[in-house]
Amino acid sequence: MKELRVVYFPESAIALHKEVENHPMLQARLAQYGSGGGDEMIKKIGEIAAYCGILLEDMYDEAKLDSLCKLLVAELKKKSTVLVM
Repeated sequence: MKELRVVYFPESAIALHKEVENHPMLQARLAQYGSGGGDEMIKKIGEIAAYCGILLEDMYDEAKLDSLCKLLVAELKKKSTVLVM
C-alpha cells in the first residue's frame, strides 16, 4: 500500500489563483487547459506570464516558482488597477 503524501500549495500560488479571478480575459485563455496539476499547472503559469508580458527562460525550483508567483500577482494587480478621476 502506498503512503499518502500531502503537499500544500504555497501562499503565493493561492494568491495567484485568487488574482486570476479578477481577469476574465485571462480566465478565458486558461480555460483551454485542464484542471489537473503538473504539466497543466506549468502551462497555466506560462500563459499567465505571457498575459503579463513576462518571458520565462529558466528552470524553476520551489523557491523560484514561489518568487515567480509573487511577481505574477504583482503584475496582474497592475493590470487590474482602475483609476477613478
